[in-house]
Amino acid sequence: MNSSTIQHLLELMEIDDVLQAKDVVLYNEAEANIVDLHDIRNSLVAQGYNPDKIAIVDRTNDERQDFDIPTGTSLIEYEDDYVTSYHYDAAIEIMARPENPALSDHVKNSRNWFRMKRIEKLDLNELRQELEQYEKVLIAA
Repeated sequence: MNSSTIQHLLELMEIDDVLQAKDVVLYNEAEANIVDLHDIRNSLVAQGYNPDKIAIVDRTNDERQDFDIPTGTSLIEYEDDYVTSYHYDAAIEIMARPENPALSDHVKNSRNWFRMKRIEKLDLNELRQELEQYEKVLIAA
């Protein structure tokens, strides 16, 4: 995936005003399994990023320990099958106010380790029925 594709996706998610394609680094699954979080952080610092302003978003790993997370780096884990704008929103929220995020929970009382709340799947038929019921209530009023 090239930077113009990433930029286009950020625009579609309407977060391109706070996150630029040049600041998104993607690893495929094979790379992610051999590159540890310290390597990622060190690479970003070497590129000139502020070490205290780095957030890494990764799939949940139940074997991960506190020492796996670089000092000063926020780790945001997710359990969903794919990444959406929700995940970027959660990461941006943590960077802005890590003390009380709404879209994530702290893991193991760690200041920098978060787990995103799962995306709730909607039952479209149930939603349709609720809207029809709401419409009936409005008409009756």
